[in-house]
Amino acid sequence: MKKTFKKIISMACITVMMCGLATVEASALTRRLYGDVNNDGIINREDADLILQYAVKAVEFDKYQIIAADVNGDGEVTSADALLVLRLVEGLIDDLPVGSAFLY
Repeated sequence: MKKTFKKIISMACITVMMCGLATVEASALTRRLYGDVNNDGIINREDADLILQYAVKAVEFDKYQIIAADVNGDGEVTSADALLVLRLVEGLIDDLPVGSAFLY
């Protein structure tokens, strides 16, 4: 009986510790806007231009810029993504197909 009780208490402590770690990790995440490839907090023509430059291999992006640039969610960064960002900036569309932001 005492062994079973000790096991239950041990498992409860481990569970509480794991939940605490998950909470810390979740709060440490950073929010980033889709379309904002230069990470200045604003989606504008500069971002569309950078996406187009990346699509033609004129510039390189880090992994978070690639995620931010793939605004149609097809797994590639192309001129279609640049066009969507430009349409958003011009007010021709209200939202990007992938949504507004991602966490990393």
